[in-house]
Amino acid sequence: GRAGGAILVGGNTFALDDPRLTARTPSAQRQPQAAVLTTRLPSASGSTILRERPTDAVFFTSAAQAASPTAEALRGKGARVYEVKVQGVPGREGQSVRARLNAAQALEMLRAEEGCLYVLCEGGGKLALSLLEEGLVDELHLHLAPVILGDSTATPVFAGRSAESMADALRMRVTHTSLVDGDIHLHFRADRG
Repeated sequence: GRAGGAILVGGNTFALDDPRLTARTPSAQRQPQAAVLTTRLPSASGSTILRERPTDAVFFTSAAQAASPTAEALRGKGARVYEVKVQGVPGREGQSVRARLNAAQALEMLRAEEGCLYVLCEGGGKLALSLLEEGLVDELHLHLAPVILGDSTATPVFAGRSAESMADALRMRVTHTSLVDGDIHLHFRADRG
């Protein structure tokens, strides 16, 4: 593998936004690997990353998807496809168990197989929440622009949790605040007790 970092997104973000997952600074000597945790693999030609830099693409998916013709087509373009376990996540009382891919295993494979020592998660809300719930987040950076859209259908920053009270909330601790080009930058660390 190549030493360096990766930008991680979930399958929905990858499919809906077609993100480039690149470092946009002139000083970037090497682009990060584009890592996707998804239960449904994309077609081998279906995204900007797979057209422009397929050898930087890394997919983590279920056993069935990892053994599919789609996976083989992705590997044929130079992308890597890894199988990760599917785990059950208990819902609230009266709700069915949710199934999701094991994010901790994906992160471990990024380090061990791809040499990625640093991972930036750039969406979406379900993946971000999964990482927080599993205790896999070291730092959280939140940028707030002084702009109000009021869109009732907007994608939430974190999605998929049904906390019934503040006692069920995931806790973070603010370590730094700053103003960056007119936006508020909040820097959090995990509050692990």
